[in-house]
Parts: sequence; structure tokens; C-alpha cells
Amino acid sequence: MAEFIKVDALGDACPLPVVKAKKAISELQGAGQVEVLVDNEIAVQNLTKMAQQKGYQYSAEKLEERKYRVLFTLGEVVSAPAEDAPVCTSDARTDTVVAISAAVMGEGSEELGKILLKAFVFALTQQDKLPKTILFYNGGAALTCEGSAMLEDLKALEAQKTEAENLEIVQMVRALRMTPTQLSAMLSGGTVPGSLADDNNEQEENSYEE
Repeated sequence: MAEFIKVDALGDACPLPVVKAKKAISELQGAGQVEVLVDNEIAVQNLTKMAQQKGYQYSAEKLEERKYRVLFTLGEVVSAPAEDAPVCTSDARTDTVVAISAAVMGEGSEELGKILLKAFVFALTQQDKLPKTILFYNGGAALTCEGSAMLEDLKALEAQKTEAENLEIVQMVRALRMTPTQLSAMLSGGTVPGSLADDNNEQEENSYEE
């Protein structure tokens, strides 16, 4: 039986409806549907645009004043056959640099500006591709201090970046097809057993013996 997930994004500022929809879709086990409720046409447009980019089947309708329904329908997920060759996962980081110079987003209502900026930072944590650097300066620097409302989201971004860097190291080791002994030797600053440098050292020792 196909799974059905309902997402209530009524009252959520952009881009939270898209973030919530992507999370719900990722939780589907095989075929299923995700229903997202929003309260404005911009959110509907963003959700349908995401569906088009991802190749999902979708429908959108207005239920009543300030209430819209977007339905995503996904087919069965076919698992790829296992291969002996190392599987390389793309780096989760991009060359994007995000600069935040104030504690609010935009001008006008300070309260709304804080809500929008917090939603923006949270959305960064949900992206498939993480920014390479987030630069905080001027008023934005206070967001990184203890007591900041978005400190947990920033810590989550830092953890994801560390995970991406560790994954890059694992991929490099797999590509080199190194044994645990060779990896240990490399990390300790020594030569890799069986390497060209090792062979040259052995040849030099033999020449001295002669």
C-alpha cells in the first residue's frame, strides 16, 4: 500500500514549505504521496517548481481563501544493483559563499526580519548542496554568539560540513585502494609500504651493502 504523508505548512514563510516537502518526500519508503498545505500562491509556485525540477508528478488546487493544497505523487524506488567498484558520493559542498551582515533580513518590521533570517539559515541546513563558507560581520556577527536563536542551526551546518570533509577523505582512500597498514603509515608521516619511495630506499640500502 502506498504511503501518504501530510505536511501542514500553513503560516510558514518561504522557503520552509519547500524544505518541509523535501523532508517528507525523503521519508517515503517506495511509492507514495505527500500532501502539502500552504496559505499563499508564492508557496504553491515554489512547490510546483521544485516538483518540475525533480521530475515528480504533482497537482495543485485552491481549497478555500488562503488555503492551498499541493500533492506530490512518487512511484516505486528501484534499488541499483550492487557493484564491486567503490561508490563515489558527490561532495555535499558548493563554492557558494553566504554573507550575513545584520541580525534581520530586509527592512521594515524588525520582528519579521528576524523570522525571515532564521528561516533562511534553517533552509541552508536542509539543502542538498551546502555553502562553502558563511561569513558573519557587523550586526550579523551577534548571531554566532551564545544565546542566538539560530545557534543550533549553525551548529548543524558545521556538523554537516565536517561529515562532508570526512566523506571526501574516505573517497580519496578508496580511490587509492590502500590497506589499513598503508593508511596508518601515511597518516603517521611515513612512506606507504610497497610505494615507489619504499622501493628506492630498499635499493639504496642494497647498494651500501655492496
